[in-house]
Amino acid sequence: MTDNKVQLNTQIAIVALGLNNYGIKDGKVFPGMMLLVTDKNGTPVLNAADLFAGDQGYPPANATELRGDITIARPMVTGETYHIKVHIWDKVKAGNELNIEADLVVQ
Repeated sequence: MTDNKVQLNTQIAIVALGLNNYGIKDGKVFPGMMLLVTDKNGTPVLNAADLFAGDQGYPPANATELRGDITIARPMVTGETYHIKVHIWDKVKAGNELNIEADLVVQ
């Protein structure tokens, strides 16, 4: 994307690239990814506490890129701005984390 404007009834992907330095347990890595989208009043319209909850881990080479998809649809409405918060963390190695925030304007 070249700006923060998105169309209603579309889907966008939040992608983090180049992730490494995970703690390894039994030869696997265990990332976590929280995705929260709120309206102008701070009310959640999407709240995923951990997109990778309950997984069985991944080979380290397969976890360098993490992705979370957001469908831009009801209850979102045209003309409003929504705030996205993404928190990525390492479930094995405390302190390894990445936080991302952005605004989306629905058109």
